[in-house]
Amino acid sequence: RITNFCEFASGYLVSALFILYIIQYVENEEELKKWEKKIEIALLVAVGLLIVSQFNGMYYTINEENLYQRGSMYPLSLAFSFWALIVSAYILVRYRKKLDRRLYLPIICYLLIPVVGMLLQIMFYGINLILLLDTMVLVLMFLIMHMVQTQDYYERERDLQEMKVNIMISQMQPHFFI
Repeated sequence: RITNFCEFASGYLVSALFILYIIQYVENEEELKKWEKKIEIALLVAVGLLIVSQFNGMYYTINEENLYQRGSMYPLSLAFSFWALIVSAYILVRYRKKLDRRLYLPIICYLLIPVVGMLLQIMFYGINLILLLDTMVLVLMFLIMHMVQTQDYYERERDLQEMKVNIMISQMQPHFFI
């Protein structure tokens, strides 16, 4: 029971943190500040409903044989994550010009791939793909972001070296050449 609760709650937390990450990445537009409070409230509601579900079985139950069984309101358990994906997509599309084009595709993948997992999980009982796909895409995003940052670092280092050489050349006196 505790493991299922943590699994559901961690999915909500990852969704909320991803939106907050996007808001920070877009450089704190004032319009986006209002979303932070909405995200917090929605997260509290989602976790609150999850807690209620522990007592009434609306999302899932654990029977006497310790077997998991979906409740009648299981699709509602995915509502917060789906809402978070829609909000993230809205922010990404609206502020796409502020995003590094090299990172845009991995972030879009983070939005689309879990949707496929959600749909498969709703349609087929016994498949639990959302957190697995979230993790895989987050690792992919991390690797791509690391690669981009490394590439940027070496470009800045090269530019810095060129500037140093240019400064040294400009400071040389003509008598050194004679």
